[in-house]
Amino acid sequence: MWIAVDLDNTFADYTGVLRAWVQEHMMVDGCSLADPVAYSFMDSGWPFNSPAAMMEAHRRAVRDGLYLAEQPYPHAVDTIRRLAVQGHDLVFAAARDDDPYGVQTSAWLDEWLPGGRPPVVFVQDKTLLDVDLLVDDKPGMIRAAVAHGMGVAHPAHPYCRDEPGSVFHDWAELPGIVARMAGEIGTGGVSV
Repeated sequence: MWIAVDLDNTFADYTGVLRAWVQEHMMVDGCSLADPVAYSFMDSGWPFNSPAAMMEAHRRAVRDGLYLAEQPYPHAVDTIRRLAVQGHDLVFAAARDDDPYGVQTSAWLDEWLPGGRPPVVFVQDKTLLDVDLLVDDKPGMIRAAVAHGMGVAHPAHPYCRDEPGSVFHDWAELPGIVARMAGEIGTGGVSV
């Protein structure tokens, strides 16, 4: 089975690192920095008054090493290794157009998955990938992948937990989702 895995807030905790950066560089009284209930961070008590302001903070945080500071979610690294050992073809699919030549991304993945890791593809529209399963957290991408007939699994973040596809609360659940989907593919149907 071909599986594409998103990085930020899917494989690794982007929100936690951005929260720490915001606290250090732009904390404003009255900001709660709660886990986002919208993918855009616009309604979660963060100090962004527009999507452009959020993106500017993101760009500044990336320049300060945000991608290098992320931590994989619990069980994510072991799950990727397990799926590879089981014979699944894996690729990390990142929409990081702000990491020239993938320098931070590659260094980070080499640190967390030493001795061999899935390749990275930088792509904004992940529906262009010919994969059986997309693991992603972006609501619009989840819906687009489902519309393209791709299997989808996504974390149970408040902003995407009600999207179509298989929801997981812990990366340790993903091999079961993959096994179920692989069985459905083998019988000629994929349900999401």
